[in-house]
Amino acid sequence: MQNFDTIIVWSWLWWLSAWSFLAQKWQKVLVLEKHYISWWYATSFKRKNYEFDVALHQIWWIEKTWFKQILKNTWIYNKLEFIKHKYLYEAIYPDFKIKVENWNYKKFMNDLINIFPQEEKWIKKWFNTMKYTGNQLKIYDFASRNKIFLPLVMIFAPILIPYFLFFEKTTIWEILDKCTNNTKLQTVLMELIWYYWDDYNISALSYLIPSYWFYFDWGYYVKWWGQAVSNAFIDVIKENNWEVINSCDVEEFILKNEKIIWVKTKSGDFYAKNFICNASPFILYEKFLKNWEWSKKEIEKLEKFKIWVSIWSAYIWISTQIENLNPDYKDSYILTDNTEKLKEDSFWLTITNNNDNPNIPIWKTVLTIAFFDKYSNRQNLNREKYLLKKQEKKELLTNKLKNIFPNIEKHIEVFELWTAKTMERYTWNKLWSIYGFAQLPFQNMRKSYWINTPFNNLYISSAWALWWWFEWVIRCWNEVSKKIV
Repeated sequence: MQNFDTIIVWSWLWWLSAWSFLAQKWQKVLVLEKHYISWWYATSFKRKNYEFDVALHQIWWIEKTWFKQILKNTWIYNKLEFIKHKYLYEAIYPDFKIKVENWNYKKFMNDLINIFPQEEKWIKKWFNTMKYTGNQLKIYDFASRNKIFLPLVMIFAPILIPYFLFFEKTTIWEILDKCTNNTKLQTVLMELIWYYWDDYNISALSYLIPSYWFYFDWGYYVKWWGQAVSNAFIDVIKENNWEVINSCDVEEFILKNEKIIWVKTKSGDFYAKNFICNASPFILYEKFLKNWEWSKKEIEKLEKFKIWVSIWSAYIWISTQIENLNPDYKDSYILTDNTEKLKEDSFWLTITNNNDNPNIPIWKTVLTIAFFDKYSNRQNLNREKYLLKKQEKKELLTNKLKNIFPNIEKHIEVFELWTAKTMERYTWNKLWSIYGFAQLPFQNMRKSYWINTPFNNLYISSAWALWWWFEWVIRCWNEVSKKIV
């Protein structure tokens, strides 16, 4: 049996960054990866020699926050190239369109005032609220990493971070409804909801904080796509001769005196002082700790949390540049198609080309489309009905795309559609939740599922605990790693 300081089970980006940090502290670290390569969501895949980015749409927070320092601390910052697009996104509504320039929230605010002149006061208040919330997060975030400052900040919290405290237990709809009853403006102000949730009951804090960085910092895309981020981590791993076992089927954690002693796999048994599990907590207790007497009680606790929605994802190669189909979208990057209320067929579209990935021929374009879905909609379908549903969705999306890009159907070379069941097959995520547990007022931020387990040498995190969007999932390494070293 081989001995290690820390064993990490499964290696999403969070764990690749945690691994990097722990190894810098002279920890002997082993990663046991279920797949044949360490990547998961930040990856590319190929169909008929056509390449697609699985999940990454945009990265924020690179320059103005701690995220840049995290990338430097894990030795990957200089291995990546970040592309700044001209626009953050472009939104299509039934009777108007809006283009939001990158790093120019004031122009966006003024454009809204021009469209909704009677709502000028509330539009300005909305952006100020977003700004105050983001600034108060900085205060709390700094204090949370310092045992001396955190008690002081919490004592004076009503003065120092009032927005942070109030919005943590309030839905974004409650805030929006107090600002304006203009449904069109509400839709525009909530445009970023398609990143997070399928209705307006998300925590106000969980909506406003990422929105703050979205509008007040640059939006970036990683050249060579999300796979480049995973590859950068893997390069660091290889450069330092750290250990990883891919295609490793973890069977069980072995306990002794209420402590994890080793992990049993089909590749052998491995001993460690500490263990970090990147699987969802459901998999941890249902599979890896299935013989532990209290697993059922832990699962009962988990089932009290509401789980996030699932999505469909469509991956499309077209045999021409996007501007040849509609010149209005030459500089577009993210395109959303919405009605006044979110519906199942509302979608957001990522347009990528040779600037984003040199593997794409300069005369072609790759489209990635995502839209909300519920796993329950597909769960009990037999194969015939399931495939029929997929075909119906393809036809629906093609017709919607034709309204924006005339004759696009003549240029489609590959059209791959992934459902919630597809995602579950590859990730094992329960109900294929995009971000784990839903960021609702009673279970978000400080009330979210935590990284600790009943065992003092076993930790669980990823998007299922603490924070959930891409940048903060990577940041989570600090929360667990500092408990170990």
